[in-house]
Amino acid sequence: MTRVEPFLKEKEIKGHRGAVYSISANDSYIYSGSADCIVARWRIQEGIQDAFTIKVEHPIYSTCLVEDLLFIGLNNGDLHVVNVYDRKEIKYYQQHVVAIFEIAFNSVMRHIYVADADGNLSVWNLDSLELVIYIPLDCGKIRNISINPNGTRFAIGSQDGKCRIFNTSNFNEETVFLAHKTGVTGLLLEEDRVITGGKDAMLSSWTLQGDEIIKPIPAHNFGIYRILRFNDFILTASRDKTIKVWDNDMVFCQRLDAREGGHKHSVNELIGVDKERIASCSDDGKIILWRLAQDM
Repeated sequence: MTRVEPFLKEKEIKGHRGAVYSISANDSYIYSGSADCIVARWRIQEGIQDAFTIKVEHPIYSTCLVEDLLFIGLNNGDLHVVNVYDRKEIKYYQQHVVAIFEIAFNSVMRHIYVADADGNLSVWNLDSLELVIYIPLDCGKIRNISINPNGTRFAIGSQDGKCRIFNTSNFNEETVFLAHKTGVTGLLLEEDRVITGGKDAMLSSWTLQGDEIIKPIPAHNFGIYRILRFNDFILTASRDKTIKVWDNDMVFCQRLDAREGGHKHSVNELIGVDKERIASCSDDGKIILWRLAQDM
């Protein structure tokens, strides 16, 4: 039986002069943040840059587009909030003093979660743009925040190797367990399980109580930086320059690498663009759009 390969390369976007660490998207545009200290905007259909550009003073490690607001996290801890329609900065925060590696939005609670390299977590109200709570976790670098589909929980993966799951109504820590001794670098929280990826390149699946569901899978050659749920697939992105596609039971389906026109350096981010496409970005300065095969 021939194995189905779900994704095909659609187009490649290149224009940054440094590594692209983060991408966000809406129906029309992809916004990218780079080591070159530029946020650029790209038209999805044409794959070309438009006139929208934001220049900041430090490399950009994280972005999060929510409605008409773009949250931009820098490697020195600065957090900028920009209205993308008029390119005006409406807020500038210095709550964090070290690199912001992750920004995530909970659409149910309308909260923005921000995490940094020292293990600090801040929560912001989207409507008022005021700080809700600041939680120093003393867990080392937090690379990932994942929110479950109904918005009732979020999980963080950190340098101390632990996965922590919090309630979103009162921010109580419900579960904490050791997932990867060398650090959790990828994370996906679902309704009934959490999937973790480590600096050890292993992929694991757990109950919400931290009980192991499957034996760790040697998924990549180097650390797993992102885990994305897209339709019936789970995708992992790695420092080993590859994206891998898995089915819901964590059975391997496809490898997207340089031979398929993929990235030539570390893959830093994966996002869903629409119902048919995902986008990835990399240290090679490229953004690549991948589309589900027509016969899927």
